[in-house]
Amino acid sequence: MQTPEIAPGLAAAAAPQAEEPRGNGWRIRWRGLVRAETATFALLIVVIAFIVLYPAYRLVWRSFHIGATAAVTFAPYRDLVTNALTRVAFGHTLVVGVCATAVATVLGIALAWLVTRTNLPAAAVFRLVFALPFYVPSFIGAIAWLQLIGPVGYVNQAYKHLAGASDPLIRPYGAGGVVFLLVLHHYPLVYLPVVSALDRFQPVLEDAARVAGASSRRVFRDVSLPLLAPAVLAGAFLVFVTCIADFGIAAVIGIPGRYFVLTTRIYQVALDYDTRNNLAFAAAMSLLLVAVAGVALFVQRRFLARRQYTITGAQGRAVDRLPLGRWRLPVTALAALFAVGVLVAPLIAVALSALTRVAGYAPTPGNLTLHNFHIAFVETAATQRAIRNSLLLAALSATIIMILGAALATFRLRGRVRGSGVLETLATLPYAVPGTVLALAFILAFARPVFGLRLYNTLWIILVAYLARFLTFGISTANAALVSVSETLPAAARVSGASWWQAQRDTVFPLIRPALLGGWLFVFVPCLAELTVSALLYSAGHETVGVAVFNLLESGIVSPAAALALVLMLVALGGSLLAQALTRRRGT
Repeated sequence: MQTPEIAPGLAAAAAPQAEEPRGNGWRIRWRGLVRAETATFALLIVVIAFIVLYPAYRLVWRSFHIGATAAVTFAPYRDLVTNALTRVAFGHTLVVGVCATAVATVLGIALAWLVTRTNLPAAAVFRLVFALPFYVPSFIGAIAWLQLIGPVGYVNQAYKHLAGASDPLIRPYGAGGVVFLLVLHHYPLVYLPVVSALDRFQPVLEDAARVAGASSRRVFRDVSLPLLAPAVLAGAFLVFVTCIADFGIAAVIGIPGRYFVLTTRIYQVALDYDTRNNLAFAAAMSLLLVAVAGVALFVQRRFLARRQYTITGAQGRAVDRLPLGRWRLPVTALAALFAVGVLVAPLIAVALSALTRVAGYAPTPGNLTLHNFHIAFVETAATQRAIRNSLLLAALSATIIMILGAALATFRLRGRVRGSGVLETLATLPYAVPGTVLALAFILAFARPVFGLRLYNTLWIILVAYLARFLTFGISTANAALVSVSETLPAAARVSGASWWQAQRDTVFPLIRPALLGGWLFVFVPCLAELTVSALLYSAGHETVGVAVFNLLESGIVSPAAALALVLMLVALGGSLLAQALTRRRGT
């Protein structure tokens, strides 16, 4: 009888291994897997403890201690009550936070309803444009609006010329200007989740209300709006927290008008080395700001916990767009005017300022020049250094964050190590606290060497702060990408003998590479133009681009500052659009 041929690979696999007891190979692989996962998870714990827990501990500790004494004291908190400037700043913070949140919430809901539930022409274009202000750094947007409506801005110059007036029509400095710009930059935090919610839920209840004779206005008020409550409240909470934590707009528009909020007051006190115990006082103010955000979160969750927001039943039909009728043309014109006003007009204004030879004069041919770009990018050594620093910091931050984010997301979704969810939650906390608070925590944590590692007054303290600040971007992107990848792929690789890291590297990461690249850009762009954290952490020779723009503006060098701001604005918009395109390709 002829023996059938067996392929060499199958023969080798089928050959008995006399020297190894059955099952022992699986035990070796399992031990290796456990060792790889445990070692990686332990490294992640060390990283999170270093960039999140230790700075938070130092911030809280310093708020109860003066100098290096071990005795606990409440003196910094008593200063919160007795210091008149701090009380005023706290009141200003609540005023701008509440007012900006109310207006931004109404505006976000209206715009979301317009692009999803009406027959607005070019709704897809408006849907994208209405979201773009969110991707422009707030202080860059404030500088752009300052070129438009500032004391020597184009609107006021045109008004003086046409009306023959000597006083400007618009005075942007102060509470009104701060609230106005906060609304224009942060309404997308309501607009985006409401658009998403309106796209998801089916119009069965809306249909039932219309059949019962309810008008469109009543359907929106009594049916749609209550169902949107979770998205609206989540967005409103984000707007409130972001507004009270904003430093860029409050610094550019508020400080010149002597209108201080807690973020600018913390910045002022932390840099006031002539004041005794200034860091302890700033730490107490920081925790006050965190407490305000915590109260807002508590109120939001208590409100949502009282009601349920679930629709049961089969999928309904497609949404019928509400016909605007005779209002279609006026509403379209208003939408276009708003889009131009919030995005195009400030961009044009800052571009004209960047091209103007003499600030405050009309952009006539004789007053136009490209020399401001030469001053900003070639002649100013500090700006050149800041660009190099920011490119390095942004590239390193984005790369490290995507690696850490992918690892944390992999552990939470695919790992067998307990505590990955808690670790991920801790990693997202620094983005939820104001940037000035985070920067102060890092000053307190690393003012002295830690385990022989000296970070203070170096570029690397900014890098570590960026890692803490933007790590949640990497986690959220990796989470969204990993959900779409089946677990059978890495499992099959492990059965074939691959280690845990080999399985992730060869089967999972190639599939989520476009999403990770999009996430890399989502981190790179805000790091490149970051100001809030850098303003407190930078030292001589370690400026960032955001700090360079801010310093030029404070020094009265307006046109070169506008040139640098214009480039940053274009990079932010272009990078964000590219990142969205890459992440949409993977459905994240």
